[in-house]
Amino acid sequence: MNELLNDDILILDSTEGLSFIGQGNTAEIYACSKDSIVKLFRDGFPEEGVKKEWEITNKVQKVFDMMPRALKYVVHEKRYGILYEKAHGMDMFSLLSSKPLSICGMGKRIAIIHSEIHTTTIKNVVTAKEKLTQEIGWVDDLTLNEKNRIIGVLSTLSEKNSLCHFDFHPGNILVSGPKYQVIDWMTACAGNPAADVARTWLLLKYGEMRNADKKTAFVVSAVKAIIRRQYLRTVCRLSHITRTEMDSWIVPVAAARLSEWLTESERRKLLRLIRKKL
Repeated sequence: MNELLNDDILILDSTEGLSFIGQGNTAEIYACSKDSIVKLFRDGFPEEGVKKEWEITNKVQKVFDMMPRALKYVVHEKRYGILYEKAHGMDMFSLLSSKPLSICGMGKRIAIIHSEIHTTTIKNVVTAKEKLTQEIGWVDDLTLNEKNRIIGVLSTLSEKNSLCHFDFHPGNILVSGPKYQVIDWMTACAGNPAADVARTWLLLKYGEMRNADKKTAFVVSAVKAIIRRQYLRTVCRLSHITRTEMDSWIVPVAAARLSEWLTESERRKLLRLIRKKL
């Protein structure tokens, strides 16, 4: 990991002059100005993880334009963060709430954006195979024999140097009219577009919202099913991959996802999927 230059670092003395926007599991978001926001990770979040996001985002923004740029690495007492350009627009899931009919072409639009990402090549970043192998190693739900079999499958798959987002879903796409921006590049890597498509397909098929009531979960699941069908048909054509190629990445990608913080329901579904395909 490269050392930070002094010009890259912003020392934040206080958050009192900033406007709180929102928060996730790992970070809080503050408006810094009309054109910038601070993503400030929580106390105790490892600095290595923040530096990793800073480094990969800087590499991606050199080859792909439609994203908010990382401007400064932020230090605030014992917390770390990143100053980003402010992204304008509404994420696609929120867009559905205000414009339900937008679902008609949403899957196709997502596929077009994803295929544009895949036309970009990137070097000197972690590869999809390296990323998946490491994450599979972290999983506690699989036996050593299962992990070895999955990594064996992974080793037979073809690698490429296409830019892959690896967390590409409607919530990470901001739209403003015909324009869009893609956010949250911390999982980006270089690899085969089929791996990235497999990851998105899994998110749309099995991804679950935490603490959602049954009605909300049912509606979200139905919406994602419509989007998923539109998306897969279009992205396979535009990214020049077959359904068979995408399927070949499902087990390694699903196994790596088990290293994440999932609902127990999603974890069980992924384990059934993996063991059935193995």
